[in-house]
Amino acid sequence: MMKVIFLALIVCLCKAANFKCEDSQKNLSFCTKEYLPVCGVVQNSIGQIEQFYKTFSNKCEACISGKIEFYALGECEEYPKQAIFCHPDDSQNDTCTKEYRPVCGVFDNKTFTLNQSLSQTYSNSCLACIDENVSYYIPQSCQVIFDEKQKLDQDEKIDLIFNLLN
Repeated sequence: MMKVIFLALIVCLCKAANFKCEDSQKNLSFCTKEYLPVCGVVQNSIGQIEQFYKTFSNKCEACISGKIEFYALGECEEYPKQAIFCHPDDSQNDTCTKEYRPVCGVFDNKTFTLNQSLSQTYSNSCLACIDENVSYYIPQSCQVIFDEKQKLDQDEKIDLIFNLLN
């Protein structure tokens, strides 16, 4: 029985999600000063989705600003530059187009470095974001990203060896 409870707790803790600023949060008159940084996201939807990010000292500061629609945990700078965050309402979507524009969906928004075990390639951004475990995606397949990262790591090792020899 303890194993089942522990496993359920792990599953709950691993669920990654972004958080929507609710009206009650937006209408507060002041915030506490604790530093629990969040990455506030402003989303413009004119034909194509564009996102703008700003780090706030906590979720209250983000939501009370009046400009933030939703936020992810941590500072914006800790996420990959190409990250596109999934709106919390996206997981309520029940239909997606069948276009093939692969993206790498990342599950754990507390793990800021891309990790093969915490990511999955989806056929398109809609399919990535309807998975409630996906916090953000990068517009390429995960394999392409990891191949590029491995090549960069290899190039850095070669540079390091070359510099040590000279």
